[in-house]
Amino acid sequence: MKITIHSSVLIQELFGDGMNKELEQKILDRWSDWFDTKNPQHSLMCFGFAHDDGWFGIIWKMCEDIEKVLHGGNRQKIEEVEAKLDHKRYFEFIQIKEKFGTLRVYHEGSYPQELVQHVRDIISRAEAESRVTCEECGRPGKTRNDRWIKTLCDNCATTKEVA
Repeated sequence: MKITIHSSVLIQELFGDGMNKELEQKILDRWSDWFDTKNPQHSLMCFGFAHDDGWFGIIWKMCEDIEKVLHGGNRQKIEEVEAKLDHKRYFEFIQIKEKFGTLRVYHEGSYPQELVQHVRDIISRAEAESRVTCEECGRPGKTRNDRWIKTLCDNCATTKEVA
């Protein structure tokens, strides 16, 4: 039995509202070849970034750092390598989301083995930075456990309590 889910309400329940679409688009425009936003059987990025706006800067910096490691300033070389990969992507994000108050980044790719640890280190730094950055506004925050585990600054935590 095959089940197909088309309900935007269910998607929102599973993944939350996510990041502001304009911010998402800035990332997608800059690193479009790293995101499959059309095929939910391959990548969950078709549902967007499953975290709030406050981590935009962390994601942007992470992507810039990964770009430096992978491209090494030579975009043409990467395009030549990708052309030989037979529809595989050199680097691709599968999902970027919040889980237990922290950023989680899932990726795959066919980039050289000697770069794997560098990319993992960059992602680990981004995930660690999210533990002390408010997911809502980007200011310094801390993990809070009130109904949901979220990393929030004092101001956003107070606003959430009132709402």
